[in-house]
Amino acid sequence: MYKLLLLKQAIALLCILIITGFDNLFAQPLTKLSQFEIYLKPRYDAKGIATGIEVSYTLSSTYTQSKPKLDLLFYKMEPFLQRSTDQVTNLKVYDALGQISFNKQIGVTKHDLVMQQWSALRQASGAVQVRYHVPVAIPFPAKRGPHVDLQAAGGGLSGTLGSFLLLPDPGDSVQLQLHWQLPAGHTAVSTAGMGNCTVKDSFQTVLFCQFLAGKMSVYPANTGNTGFSMYALGGTSNEIQALGDWSQKTYEQLRKRLNGSVDEPFRFLIRTYEGGPLQSGVAAHGSFLIYLPPTQSTTDTELPSLVAHEMVHAFLLGLSSPTEGLDDWYNEGIADYLAIKIPFEAGLYTAKQYLELVNEESALYYTNAYRETPERDIPAIKWSGRNAWSLGYSRGAHYFANLDAKLRKLKGNKVSVISLVNTITDLCKKGQVPNDSTWIKLLQEQAGEWAVRDWQDMISGRLLIPEPDAFPRLMSQTIKAGLFDLGFESPKNIRAGEKIKGLVKGSAAEKAGLQEGDEIATTIAINPTYSSYTLPVTITVRRAGRVIPITFQPRRGQVDAIEWKPISK
Repeated sequence: MYKLLLLKQAIALLCILIITGFDNLFAQPLTKLSQFEIYLKPRYDAKGIATGIEVSYTLSSTYTQSKPKLDLLFYKMEPFLQRSTDQVTNLKVYDALGQISFNKQIGVTKHDLVMQQWSALRQASGAVQVRYHVPVAIPFPAKRGPHVDLQAAGGGLSGTLGSFLLLPDPGDSVQLQLHWQLPAGHTAVSTAGMGNCTVKDSFQTVLFCQFLAGKMSVYPANTGNTGFSMYALGGTSNEIQALGDWSQKTYEQLRKRLNGSVDEPFRFLIRTYEGGPLQSGVAAHGSFLIYLPPTQSTTDTELPSLVAHEMVHAFLLGLSSPTEGLDDWYNEGIADYLAIKIPFEAGLYTAKQYLELVNEESALYYTNAYRETPERDIPAIKWSGRNAWSLGYSRGAHYFANLDAKLRKLKGNKVSVISLVNTITDLCKKGQVPNDSTWIKLLQEQAGEWAVRDWQDMISGRLLIPEPDAFPRLMSQTIKAGLFDLGFESPKNIRAGEKIKGLVKGSAAEKAGLQEGDEIATTIAINPTYSSYTLPVTITVRRAGRVIPITFQPRRGQVDAIEWKPISK
């Protein structure tokens, strides 16, 4: 699953991070409300490729008179991404006295986010007109993370509102009236609505509102204001139809099982550009976005479980932690687990797909070099590489599979993992902020002390040994496997143009012929190997004018692992 999850980059991400962090924001009550009318005009080059977005708005004299000084905030996207070319340019701010100049401060924390703060050098007089331009980001960011940056995608433009908004601090909440100025034949959609629409929520949530603008494929053809809809920048109409059919069926199953509302809109956005070989996604409550490489078809057999994973995020609200990454076992683990469980029970995966997904999840966990690392130690190393980044996903998924199996035996149909996580979501919707203590109390009340002990074992890093029927219709067997290890320190992702550094002497990579300083000639997706016990990797390098393919098993040592087989009939 992580091949679909790293697939996710993210927050991460959301992510979640990102994801649950953002989701929880939807549960917060709105108090003081600031309102802005924002005019948006995507810019294109002579070839029709989006180059950025021009933004303009006016602040009333009443608004400016209430402020001793005008400060404008611009989201930095750290620590998940680093801005590149996607910076504020051509900033022009005028009031009754003429142009206002600004100083820029780089790292100011506002609303629990790291922001750029642009501070006016004098007080504004009367109404203020703001106009600026934000170019698109480079396709390959300096850091991996959720898809929240501004990108030229599928002949259009895509990102989050936070990828380009430079706004006065709105306080607790904000309402934006978006006015799109688009070329003929282009449309815009955001997770808040179609075309010119109103976005109203907490400031953090609004910043992570996703959008697409351009010539889009739409599913179903006649979308409404409720239920499932899908929009894509890139992909053929036949591919969109096939993915839309599967996704809508999955949406219906998840909505029913996770207590979603049939009366609320649910939007699935797709953006396509040359941003790397990995499918990935990011979600917020009631919507999500998927990134697809242009070479990847929407009919790819790996895509459905990524879609299901992000859909789970879009329905469930999760636990919160003051430290990013400490809640991944819940927020990402439950998305991995339910993305396998619910579609399979609904007949949306074949038996072969189900078996492959379960074994991928197991390989991600049991070949992880950090598999016995306590959860408290993960945040400090989370972004150091795949092993640390993915542990919460795969360990969490196995924890929930085990918990579900034990609940079936002890509680029958009275208590299940789904009923427990739905309770957490309900608490979020009531304005509460659940955390680990909330989960412990829930386990004590509805399962028993054994469930608390199992959770404590997992959190402490104790290796999970699954119940024989943790994944129904499959049986487990113990095997020997190597821990995933590329054999060099960088790059973390196999991307063309980067050079091999920190090659480990005696590693499988060195023995196969890889050398320090080799330049990677071809970008590849490492996830299929990472989510397998035996699949090798082939890295094509450029050395002394020659292009050399080097194949090896990126693994070291031997450890006990679990593999799943179909139950014989």
